[in-house]
Amino acid sequence: MPGTPQRVAVIGLGGMGGGMAHAVLAAGFPLTVHNRTGAKAVPLAEAGATVAASVREAVTDADVVLLSLSDEAAVETVLFDEVVPALGAGATVVDTSTVSPAFSRRTENRLREAGLRRVEACVVGNPDMARGGRLRVLVAGDPADAAAVRPVLDAIGTEVRHLGATGNAAVLKLTLNVLLGVQVSGLAEVVQYAEAAGLDRDDVLAAVAGSGFSSPVLAFRADLMRRRQYSPPAFRSSLMLKDLRLAVEHAAQAGVTMPVAGRSAERFADVVAAGHGDDDAAVIVETPSRSADPASPNSGGTSVMTVPTITDAATPAELIELGTAFCRAKVVLTALELRLFAKLQDGPRSEEDLRTELGLHRRGARHFFDSLVVLGLLRRADGGYANTASAARWLVHGTPSYVGGFLERADHMLYPAWGRLTEGLKTGEPQAEADYMEMIENPDRLRRFVGMMDALNGLLAPELADAFDFSGTGTLMDVGGARGNLVSGVVKAHPRLRGRVFDLPQMQPLFIEHVGKLGLSDRVEFVPGNFFTDDLPAADTINIGHVLHDWSPEERQMLISKAYAALPSGGTLLVYDRMVDEEPTDPVNLIISLDMLLTTKGGAEYTAAECQEWMTTAGFVETSVSALGEYDTLVVGHKR
Repeated sequence: MPGTPQRVAVIGLGGMGGGMAHAVLAAGFPLTVHNRTGAKAVPLAEAGATVAASVREAVTDADVVLLSLSDEAAVETVLFDEVVPALGAGATVVDTSTVSPAFSRRTENRLREAGLRRVEACVVGNPDMARGGRLRVLVAGDPADAAAVRPVLDAIGTEVRHLGATGNAAVLKLTLNVLLGVQVSGLAEVVQYAEAAGLDRDDVLAAVAGSGFSSPVLAFRADLMRRRQYSPPAFRSSLMLKDLRLAVEHAAQAGVTMPVAGRSAERFADVVAAGHGDDDAAVIVETPSRSADPASPNSGGTSVMTVPTITDAATPAELIELGTAFCRAKVVLTALELRLFAKLQDGPRSEEDLRTELGLHRRGARHFFDSLVVLGLLRRADGGYANTASAARWLVHGTPSYVGGFLERADHMLYPAWGRLTEGLKTGEPQAEADYMEMIENPDRLRRFVGMMDALNGLLAPELADAFDFSGTGTLMDVGGARGNLVSGVVKAHPRLRGRVFDLPQMQPLFIEHVGKLGLSDRVEFVPGNFFTDDLPAADTINIGHVLHDWSPEERQMLISKAYAALPSGGTLLVYDRMVDEEPTDPVNLIISLDMLLTTKGGAEYTAAECQEWMTTAGFVETSVSALGEYDTLVVGHKR
């Protein structure tokens, strides 16, 4: 009946989520809450909220579901595995989680396909402001959807501002969080400098507070630094690191470098690696930097794939570190081989428990675990060890976000092959057993191979879904698409798009299994064939990703010409690879090109200009080049 308050469910009762739940309850909305840790729901139960035992139970009768979760992996799991199956058609998800703009847009598309509405509602403030309903609420998406939940938004915020299309609020929220992260790390840096020079911390902070450099943000963190009180956190260090990295990565995709934000991300990575990820970001003042020299060419990067380089002023120690970098790599690869991160999936474990379960000798175990702490993949907790947020998200074997498949291949094939680099450079011959046809006839090796492929293309699928306008495409065909992981990711993001994979017949059983698990068997099909001996099937748009670099320039030209023949008038070819610059400055893709020397008979990375030339030779009338993700380059060719 008109005037009946909307039934609200709040999922995620951390500092901000719990505060918003109290504000919603105080505004008179019927409220059901759920949190993975049940103790956080007790104060809300005492205040009159209903506590549900599961997410599904919490959202079953809800009109509005307010999410306040830590990161994209949590949103993906909770929303699509638990909320969507239980939520009634026409309900609205108000997502206050800080995620990337691309993830936000993909999430909205998927929810609309399920008959649900989503409002991007990034919130600015702290837990006290959330509890008092005094947040600033940055809203994006369909204005009608936002208007429908405006009473709930007004309950949590004194300012509700609509910013237009989905993703815009996420950009502005990341912008504000970058400013927060940079200011807090800057304040910590000057405090550390002044203390090292003999000044008293209280005097330094008092001087800052009384100057024109002060702000509410600095005053709040300065007080925490003065009292050395970092728990309970207003903004966890691990979340600060996550947001800084999201902003730096999104800016790079837009062609903007953020060296100051990148350096701040490195500092917060130090904080998390030191075991302070759950403390307030102000704890950075207590954490010495272990990152590279700010003058280094690598400063500002946050990727684990950054390759160390040397300046003219390099010290002997830096040269030795560069030459022994393989030692650190082998520590990480061994941890994956032992499934160490999977053992810690359910929480911290003692050194003795881990050592016994993994079958490790007492002599080296502690230093092995501590090495992973220093590398930022484990943290000390409860007298033992636990996964850091990055390890938990990306390195737990068997989870959907696992990227260790590529690293496992690196351990089994690339690590031995690189030991024979000298021979490869002298002969031009591959140094690893990488016969593709032999590999695909071995079920175990084939499954490991597609797992490695999924680790790579699973990260690129959302990037590709955003990088190209698929609105005029009916069918997207992925040439050499293995078991369909990439094309499935793009199809999920574009509900009207149909997908097709063209690959060898041996891939088809794995394709059927994988696409079936993804629930896309009715939208993605497999076409068996060999792209060297068969014509390519027709499609509106053809994708050739991480394929051309396996072959010689002559073979690349042949494949691009086949794609041209298969496309209709107005069709489009997408090619992406780890292309190298005309004037190389970044060693990462050059290292990948040497991988191709060691593992293929004619492969190498190539420049975007070379790819454009192959397209022009094939008949494409217009080509364009753009970045795809952190290291790939996308070249698009249009057929007249």
